[in-house]
Amino acid sequence: MKLWVLDTDMLTLWLRGHDTITARIVATPPQQLATTIITVEELLLRGLDQNMTSKTKDSPNFPATSP
Repeated sequence: MKLWVLDTDMLTLWLRGHDTITARIVATPPQQLATTIITVEELLLRGLDQNMTSKTKDSPNFPATSP
């Protein structure tokens, strides 16, 4: 059985709805799709970073001033 290992770029494109990538993923049996723990960590950290950045920008003290 062949595996299609999705890296961070491919998963990001899929999450953003890229037509070609989405079509390939949908056409591939789920048991043939894989990713790495590094990719999972990158996506989680990127999501956390973006979440923290948006919350910081919405803060009345953004940008933080140093004393």
